[in-house]
Amino acid sequence: MNLKHFYNQTQVPLTIAIVVTSQNSIRTGLTAAEVTHKFSINPGQDCKLEYGTLECSYIKAINISYEVSSIRYESNQEVLSPDAELAGVLNEGSYVAITHVSPPAFESDA
Repeated sequence: MNLKHFYNQTQVPLTIAIVVTSQNSIRTGLTAAEVTHKFSINPGQDCKLEYGTLECSYIKAINISYEVSSIRYESNQEVLSPDAELAGVLNEGSYVAITHVSPPAFESDA
């Protein structure tokens, strides 16, 4: 089992889902077992998460969703290479802090 702290340093409640697989599946592109862990964190709070097994302990993807002004936003990020910066952020440290979320800006003549 792995242990990681997730911190919500934003001003909105977050729902987070992480997808855990084997690191080898990222390197080879071969399909492997995946496990999804979903949890919620309020602003200024943290969540301690135990995840993974000996064979399945690599965080491959993270989904962050939140609501602002009755609109639900989602951010999905997936590691495509073990060399990607996100791979290091998700897997190498003892914690992951979500420091900022921002909805897209829209404009219309309506």
